[in-house]
Amino acid sequence: MALIALSNAVILEGEELSPTVGQLRIRDGMIEKIVRGSVRRGDDMRMNLIMPPFVNAHTHVMDSVAKEGYLGKRLDEVVGENGEKFKALALSPDAQVRRAAAKTLEDMIRTGTLAHCDFREDGVRGVKMLREISTGRPVSIILGRPTHKNETEAVLRAADGIGLPSVDGYTTSELRGIADEVHRRGKTLALHIAEDRPYAEDEMGKVLRMHPKFLVHGTHLSENQLALLAKKGIPLVFCPRSNHLLGAGEP
Repeated sequence: MALIALSNAVILEGEELSPTVGQLRIRDGMIEKIVRGSVRRGDDMRMNLIMPPFVNAHTHVMDSVAKEGYLGKRLDEVVGENGEKFKALALSPDAQVRRAAAKTLEDMIRTGTLAHCDFREDGVRGVKMLREISTGRPVSIILGRPTHKNETEAVLRAADGIGLPSVDGYTTSELRGIADEVHRRGKTLALHIAEDRPYAEDEMGKVLRMHPKFLVHGTHLSENQLALLAKKGIPLVFCPRSNHLLGAGEP
């Protein structure tokens, strides 16, 4: 069995990523053990860092076709109705969109991101396009967004779940129907929340009644709302770089 021994490294381990100086032993592609302290045998890492790979829980990789065009623009100018993002996607040939997204996936692996969760617009078509260019490195977890209410089941057959932009524009009945179908199939439901404005209590109630697996942004949630998410065990994915670039505020 092939053994790789990386010695004299600073190893970040455990859920808290606690630093340990020692040797990391890998056998047949699996971590076998961590030996603490200075070890002479193996490849000398000279106190370089070894850490788990990243997981990016909120991406829109197809937007890569025009990401430079978003600089200096407000959130509503980019993702609002008739925003720059949707104009760019509509005007760009599919081949160009695919190349840009594939390059972003390559960049993820090169910079240490092993998996990502993508909020993919454009219904079944959008899900299938990303699925076709995803090679498994990084692992692509694709949350589709139905283009109309009758497409939910078809999107769920193609995707790993549903990712909604917010609860805006949906009736209570529609939100309940989407959530019920996702949970019935044992798939993932996630939503954007309070990205550019505070959420009223009734909006927060709609979100919680859907029982999402996780939420993204939460930039303008109150301390009480954040405490409520923590109490219910619902993870919140912060997006400080996106918020900063688009002027949405700071979480």
